[in-house]
Amino acid sequence: MSDDERRAAVAECERRLHIMSALARALDDPQMVLGLLVSAADVDAARAALRVSLGVDEVQANAILDLQWRRAPKSERETIRADQDHLTQVLRDLQAGRTGPG
Repeated sequence: MSDDERRAAVAECERRLHIMSALARALDDPQMVLGLLVSAADVDAARAALRVSLGVDEVQANAILDLQWRRAPKSERETIRADQDHLTQVLRDLQAGRTGPG
């Protein structure tokens, strides 16, 4: 893997982890998130409420707004956490210069 390919792979892992961390946070308290969404006057207000309540940025808030709520069951939340763990390890391997399967 070239340095450019490695940098691109690291950036993609970081982007995905950034979003997954917000989704995991939102799914930790789905009732609170749904409460924010249904009480918001519009999408912009919902996005702002998510940013304040969960401490996420705009990209993360948009990912939460785009979340398909079929991901809310416990088994799906566990899958998201497992994916996060896997991506974290892939990122560590890429940053360490290891590119083998992981």
